[in-house]
Amino acid sequence: MSFYLVRLQPDAAGNMVEVPMPDHDPYEKGSDAAKAAKQLTELYGYKVQPRRMSQAADWRERQAARLADGTLKALPAKWDLEPIKDHFAHLDPERHPGMICFTENEQLGIIDRVTAVTPGRYITRFYETEAKMPDDQRRKLIAAIDPSGELQFAWTPEEIERVYKEGPSSCMDGTHRFSTPVWPTTVYGAGDLALAYQVNAKGRIQSRCLVWPEKKLYGRIYGDVQRMSRALEADGYETERGDDHSVDGNGGYLVGARLMKVLFDDGKHAVMPYLDDIGCCLDGGDHWVTAEYQPDGDDQEHPDMCFSGSTEGYTRVKAWCPKLGGYYDKFAFKHVKGADAMWSSSALHSYAFFCEETREYWTTDHKVMLDCGSYVCKEWFEANGATCEATGNKIRKSEVVEFEGKMVSQRYKRKIETDRRDEQWRAERAASRERTMRFYDAVSPMLSDSLSINDLVQSSRRGRQYYEDFARLTERQIRDLYMASYIEPAMQIRAADWADVASPADILSVQVEQSPRDNAQYETIHTVDGQTITRRVA
Repeated sequence: MSFYLVRLQPDAAGNMVEVPMPDHDPYEKGSDAAKAAKQLTELYGYKVQPRRMSQAADWRERQAARLADGTLKALPAKWDLEPIKDHFAHLDPERHPGMICFTENEQLGIIDRVTAVTPGRYITRFYETEAKMPDDQRRKLIAAIDPSGELQFAWTPEEIERVYKEGPSSCMDGTHRFSTPVWPTTVYGAGDLALAYQVNAKGRIQSRCLVWPEKKLYGRIYGDVQRMSRALEADGYETERGDDHSVDGNGGYLVGARLMKVLFDDGKHAVMPYLDDIGCCLDGGDHWVTAEYQPDGDDQEHPDMCFSGSTEGYTRVKAWCPKLGGYYDKFAFKHVKGADAMWSSSALHSYAFFCEETREYWTTDHKVMLDCGSYVCKEWFEANGATCEATGNKIRKSEVVEFEGKMVSQRYKRKIETDRRDEQWRAERAASRERTMRFYDAVSPMLSDSLSINDLVQSSRRGRQYYEDFARLTERQIRDLYMASYIEPAMQIRAADWADVASPADILSVQVEQSPRDNAQYETIHTVDGQTITRRVA
């Protein structure tokens, strides 16, 4: 490109000087440059003109003078690297804080445009072309330019725990409490992963990020995302998250790293933090190995695994169920005899049963149902069971009894005996009901129109009664109830009219007496068969 734009403006002495316009790129054609200059002149109100690159003033002399007189802020003394020729590297705290500004090439030098990059990226591009700089030296140089941009790394479980507790707000910070053997994030300290973090001018941790230094990968950033991402990328790190550092960008990015395995006492729950960049963890023996997905049925191996611990700081260990071909909570697995394998609770429910004698789970093809409803395995039944000769039901040998010439179950014997007693009781009850009905037939015609036997019984029992009550009473008991019932004088009838007799001819005599105890009249009936019936009449 051969043309660039300048603005004409007076200097301190009033002389017109040409000032390059760095915001506008050079032009290949003079006509394009002239057209742009005219438009800008009309837009801004000051003179803009095109110039040939070959006629430009010495920009190197200009930059050197600016550094010498302090117009450009030189790099600090702690930046003790050999300056890159023609870069005129400097600082611009107002427009580019924490970054190094430099002249990238000849054309940009002519138009007075500088490029600003983080100190880490500047080191990578221009000082690590042949060999990588030691980390300690690199961090020292970066801190000299931008103290808050210096990357620090926590490797040990204790350091990682401290950074999480004191760092940016999250579900794993120090304001939370966990019922776990160790702080959930300490499991990152197995040696592969580290926690990158930055500290501000006040010494507070302002951002953090889980990284894999060996593979130069970084995950979700908490805190100052832009400053941390610039520092990481300047240090050669990359991420598969893109620019999304929210929960929506989570996924299985850090695959194959080791995590510490910290189990609860039951061995079926594991300490695990909320995972942002890890899909799941597979059992690697004395540690976990991060993975993007859990193994499926086509895989050769199916180790125990677990998912993110969410905000609780722990997770349930999952185990592979060979019967259902999937992962299920390990704490619910049971050994199943007949299959000689550990099955999940779902498989147990559908394809196994619990033997109530051996107290073990067996496959359903070993199931025998006893007549009491219990399930036992056929191995136990063959040694300890029998068959009832009357019903054909399976029973325990201990329940076998001889009954009417057959070896039957105690349950069957009790049922037959109970059925027979019930049949006898029903026959007796029917006979009693028949006696009661005969009593009704004999007594009802002798009652007044306003009084019935039911009225008398209800009055005597002081509550609602049903017909079945009569069937359980003897005739003498019913008669006694009638005799104890109080009847209003207007409804009184003679005892001979309603006594439990076939006809008045059965009455031998009737005697009415005054009782000195309650001064009431009582009527005593003497029957020909020697019975005496007494009731109060007044």
